[in-house]
Amino acid sequence: MDKGWHWNRELHTLSPDSNGFINLPANTSRVDTTGYDKNVDVVQRGLRLFDRTNNTYVFNNPIQIEIYVLLEWDELPNTARLFIAYSSAATFQKRMLSSDTLDKMLEKNMTDAWIELVRAEMEVADYNMVRDNWSVLGAMQRAGFNRGNYL
Repeated sequence: MDKGWHWNRELHTLSPDSNGFINLPANTSRVDTTGYDKNVDVVQRGLRLFDRTNNTYVFNNPIQIEIYVLLEWDELPNTARLFIAYSSAATFQKRMLSSDTLDKMLEKNMTDAWIELVRAEMEVADYNMVRDNWSVLGAMQRAGFNRGNYL
């Protein structure tokens, strides 16, 4: 899954190698800068970072990034495996069997599995309306609230 779930995101500070390249793990799906490097415009090209602003693969300093990784089936949470299984079964049923009864049953199972996957994500990720919403956070900072005082 290429989606950025709590369970397939990793935070790293990666340093350039002797050639100045920042190499990414083989299971990298996509990357984004984070922390102090949030405004650095990088993209993944192959298994290296590319600096879009300076049009180069060469970096002089370590960079903080959030990596979205592709996981093996056994490494996925059960809720993700269940959703993938129902989704695959529904696709197979539509293409090969074309049963209205099975279609309705699998659609309901797939919807239930999706709801459970999202519910589990919300529980483990500890999302916070203030901390995780840039608009709210910015308004609170403009009003004089210090992040450490209210979060």
